[in-house]
Amino acid sequence: MANLNNIEYLIISYLKGNISSKELAMLKVWVAESAEHQLVFDQMREIWMVAKVSDKDFEFDCKKAFAAFREKVNEQAKRDKHKTLTIPYQWVAAVALIFIISGFFLFYLGTVQQKEEVFAYQEIIVPYGARSNVKLPDGSNVVLNAGTTLRYNNGFGKKNRNLWLDGEGYFDVHKSETPFVVHSGTVQIKALGTAFNVRAYASENKIETTLVEGKLAINDLDENNKSKGEIILLPNQKLVIAEKVDSVNLVEDKDKQLAQEKRLKKTKEQTKQEKIDPLPDISWKNNEWVIYRESLADLSKRMERRYDVQVVFQDKELMAYRYTGTLRNESLEQVLEAMTLVSPIRFKVEGKKVLFSENPGFNIKTNQ
Repeated sequence: MANLNNIEYLIISYLKGNISSKELAMLKVWVAESAEHQLVFDQMREIWMVAKVSDKDFEFDCKKAFAAFREKVNEQAKRDKHKTLTIPYQWVAAVALIFIISGFFLFYLGTVQQKEEVFAYQEIIVPYGARSNVKLPDGSNVVLNAGTTLRYNNGFGKKNRNLWLDGEGYFDVHKSETPFVVHSGTVQIKALGTAFNVRAYASENKIETTLVEGKLAINDLDENNKSKGEIILLPNQKLVIAEKVDSVNLVEDKDKQLAQEKRLKKTKEQTKQEKIDPLPDISWKNNEWVIYRESLADLSKRMERRYDVQVVFQDKELMAYRYTGTLRNESLEQVLEAMTLVSPIRFKVEGKKVLFSENPGFNIKTNQ
């Protein structure tokens, strides 16, 4: 089982938007282990969001907050029982939110001048196999795809129009002088009045922004929250910001012997596409599914969210097959059957699991 420090590191990396795909997989496994672990994650995310929004210059130190909390509890334990308590991690997270907001966080607020109210948050979670249409307090409309979380504070539409997105959303923005900003990881997407689609699932390590109407200004922030350079999108343009992880060899001299060590280096690659057809990126909101040269690897992720299933590849080579077509209200079985007609795959559905394997007789059948 992962220890406390490792989990804190993984959650903090996730919240800062610099978690690797391997670390994200570890975090997902840990969160899925129990409802208590899910509570830990939700509470730490809540603490981070409260601290971040209350002061843009404030960098929340999660470890310091938890250390302060443990120290306070241990002091009380010494007075009551003359011994130090070992605090279960899930219990720490459940209570820490109350402690940090009322104690540690308010102590911080006392060191700065004229701080405004601490915002409460509205969070919308769309499960797999569903979509949600939401009218925001400012009059804007957003359609949220399956597996998406959208969050905004109670000042939205009054003092700001900031939202935090993990997943996919189509935004039809009400015009206003207050900038409409979608935050996802380190990326900020700003619009005054426009229609656009953002696909930003944390598990995919890339953010795709497709503009339909209006104008967007997109900034990717570095570790010091400074922009790496603003990118402007016009209608029928798309920007993809993808995280790449490269292996770097390090050579160190230890005890007069050379030892090689590999370290992962994260870089980001920005790709701006012009004169695109936005339909494949936005068709999902109208209960259609327009597919254009999409690999089965990417398609399977969409299938998992759309139909609330888990896709398992028994033959990894199948992931490279590409598909083009339009689906509407087809069931999962209808989609799978259609795929077997145009590619050498076969499938098996076991509950909520779809198994893909190679169909070696595909060419023989089609040539008969």
